[in-house]
Amino acid sequence: MPVLYFVRRAALAATCVLLGGSPVFQFMVLFTSQIITVTYLGEVRPFNTRAELRKEFFNEVYLFIMIYHLMLFTSEHTEVAKLRNYGGMSMIIFTIIVVVFNVGTIVIPGI
Repeated sequence: MPVLYFVRRAALAATCVLLGGSPVFQFMVLFTSQIITVTYLGEVRPFNTRAELRKEFFNEVYLFIMIYHLMLFTSEHTEVAKLRNYGGMSMIIFTIIVVVFNVGTIVIPGI
């Protein structure tokens, strides 16, 4: 599992450097890495408990949502400032939800 996360981070870094002017291809690489990770989690089930697996799936779904939100901040997809503002607020709300969930699973084990 740690190798998969390393490869994801290396792919993200390479994508940012090599495809800096092509946000569409950056999104395609991000979505592809997410799909591969979720497929891996579903097929291999690398965690010992169901709770850990559910927590990881929750976090992966959050990453899918954040990738969709990132599209709002590119000039190719929208130039409406109000829409970007709503997207930013939505991104902050989702981030707060995920932080509360993850801190909750640390503070209250067994959620």
